[in-house]
Amino acid sequence: AGLAAQVWQLKELREKGLLDFYETTPREVVVYFRSLAPEAQKQFTLHLRADVPGEYQGRASCAYLYYSPQAKCWIDPLRTAIGAK
Repeated sequence: AGLAAQVWQLKELREKGLLDFYETTPREVVVYFRSLAPEAQKQFTLHLRADVPGEYQGRASCAYLYYSPQAKCWIDPLRTAIGAK
């Protein structure tokens, strides 16, 4: 809440090969990788646009193999504070 993904940046990340596919919803950015070796790590920066002042906590994030959603790895939600102009 309060932040918005910038589609131009997601397209750029895909073109650079940092991710294979993405989709957005009003509350989420979902990122897909076609392959990921055991113990591999992927890292990229996603700059979000601050839209509404306030303090927010997102939903918890998870990662899993597409055909094995029962084996999800969860991380704590991110928190942010957006000041008024």
